Amino acid sequence: IELVKQGLERNYRVTAFVRDDKLLLEESSLRKNHNLLIVKGSPTSQADLDRCVEGQDVVVNVIGARLMASDATIGSHSQVVLNNALKKHGVRRLIVVTSYGCHGLRNYLAMTRKLFSRVFMTGILKDKVLQEDIIQRETESFDWTIVRPVTLRDGDLSERYWVCCEELPKTKVKMLTRKDLAHYILTIINRPQEYKKIRSIAGKKASAAEWNIYEPKHQPSAYCCNMDPSIQLADWARLKKRHQRLLIRRVQSDIIAAPWIANPPFGKKKSIYTDFFASSKPLKKFESIMLQQVLPFYANTHTSTTSTSKVTSHSVKLARETIARCTRTNTEAGHEHEAAVIFCGDGSTSGVNKVRNVFRLGDEAFWSRRAYAASSAPPEIGPSSMALSLPSSIFHSPVPPQHRPVVFLSIQEHHSNLLPWRESCADVVVIPEDGSHRLDLRVLEQQLIEHCDRPLKIGTFSAGSNLTGVLNDTVAIAELLHRHGAYAFFDYAGVGPYTTIDMNPAPSSISHPGEPNLAYKDGVFLSTHKFLGGPGSSGVLLARVEIFSWVDRNEVHPHHQRAPHADAPPPAHPGGGTVDMVIDGRHKYSSSVIAREEAGTPNILATIRTGLVFRLQEIVDPAWILEKEYRLAKTVMARLTAPGLARAIHVLGTPSEEQDRIAVFSLTVTVPPSVTRGKER
Repeated sequence: IELVKQGLERNYRVTAFVRDDKLLLEESSLRKNHNLLIVKGSPTSQADLDRCVEGQDVVVNVIGARLMASDATIGSHSQVVLNNALKKHGVRRLIVVTSYGCHGLRNYLAMTRKLFSRVFMTGILKDKVLQEDIIQRETESFDWTIVRPVTLRDGDLSERYWVCCEELPKTKVKMLTRKDLAHYILTIINRPQEYKKIRSIAGKKASAAEWNIYEPKHQPSAYCCNMDPSIQLADWARLKKRHQRLLIRRVQSDIIAAPWIANPPFGKKKSIYTDFFASSKPLKKFESIMLQQVLPFYANTHTSTTSTSKVTSHSVKLARETIARCTRTNTEAGHEHEAAVIFCGDGSTSGVNKVRNVFRLGDEAFWSRRAYAASSAPPEIGPSSMALSLPSSIFHSPVPPQHRPVVFLSIQEHHSNLLPWRESCADVVVIPEDGSHRLDLRVLEQQLIEHCDRPLKIGTFSAGSNLTGVLNDTVAIAELLHRHGAYAFFDYAGVGPYTTIDMNPAPSSISHPGEPNLAYKDGVFLSTHKFLGGPGSSGVLLARVEIFSWVDRNEVHPHHQRAPHADAPPPAHPGGGTVDMVIDGRHKYSSSVIAREEAGTPNILATIRTGLVFRLQEIVDPAWILEKEYRLAKTVMARLTAPGLARAIHVLGTPSEEQDRIAVFSLTVTVPPSVTRGKER
């Protein structure tokens, strides 16, 4: 009962398989809990256990023999049946509670309890030893943990207990409360370091130290966090291998959402959340992982000398590697398209502003210096190669048009990918849509040719429209931009959760023969709070490292200043954690782009959560998500454009019925004159 109660308190969906449901049904709080399913059956019935195990992530076996009953071998017999059910339904995580008396470890029980064990429990203990052997023979099939508690008693939850590999400390233990045993079991459910381990557990005397771990000196600590998203979500990956439908059902049931509308104007109504394009919903599993696996080990990543900081830094590293893998971001040092995964802010706005500042588009003086140098330098010497005296008047003069940077964007852009460029010293060129509501590549090419002499050309486009859901051809856009010497950035804030994000895709079928692959992206902006499970996660910028040294390569240096930085250039936002060395008032910036561009203590918890978000999308499969979006959009579009609704509802930017699109719709509703006649509008 305690295991069920505490599991429900952690927002788990619990299926309780019992021989007698009387005690559970007596608890009114359990009877009414929609997350609890009580199944009554026989633990030796294959059919009963098959029905109960299907679809589960974790199975905890606490079935034991009843004293003075004839079921002394129930543990081993039921374990064989349970193992068959686990294999059949692909469930790997198994926790089994036996007894500290197994394998002769009864040395430190009180003499009266020893005598009691010899008289009444010898057969039961032998069966538990056999049960443990049955479990350990299935090493390849299950991620098992065997828990051996001492004598149990009723009592409050103290969270004070000893845990060890085999033998408990001789003088410091006492009986364990059932609540503490349940607490420990739920604590280790998602801990890979507890796989294939036997743990003995006992209560702790009040005088003992607060640490609840006892390990012999030759044993490593049982508690170290492995926050690899692939391990934390391994159970969902296994569910996907069994059937996509089972995974989707599990994820849907894990969403945290209000069942009813708050303060509804027309009485109590069921809540149906349809604003996923603005922000998605959190998941119980992610919150549980953060609470149990991340927060206990939280420390500052700028510290490198403590165990907790090392664990936290490694967790951030794993999250970064997961995102790079899921987006095909090449992080190989020295590669032509080497890129970095940079965590910044809470959404794509921070990434856009970082790129704007990296290119110094808010620094009019930088571009004034370049313009003056370009007009003063001989043609054979580039403006960035000159060291010259700059008259103060140039800092107050507008930059001539031919020396200004230019930014190409579309009419589809959200303000996050529009206002930062408007509020800069760059000229902004807006590219229209074509007849299919995609970016007009013909107009883009015309504008690229017209602005071919500009010192910096940037194309930054939405990967898909927030209004129509129509996806742009990012490969064709990137190839066109690179062919004309422009950088290619894409805003995936809206459509990122529903499609594949690929920093290095294959070239298009219309790419020019013999030319290198120009389909790569120079940068991608992401708002991961829009991904399922993403609320509370970090904004992400995926960017080629080459852009972060553009200013240093193209700066015009007055004669009294040194040439471009021999060491790492200064970051767009200098701050804590960006330097490697400080000597006598001077400093040397880190050679790592990530260290330089993530100044200050990052939002570590958001960063780790972001890794989980991308791993979940990888498990579900972006291609499958996109195909489902296409089907859903086609169904909804057919309903909205049906003859009976066509006069009242107009879907904005309506593409052809056959066109693929994300299932996001913007529409206007026309009220017939007969309804509004004689009434205020």
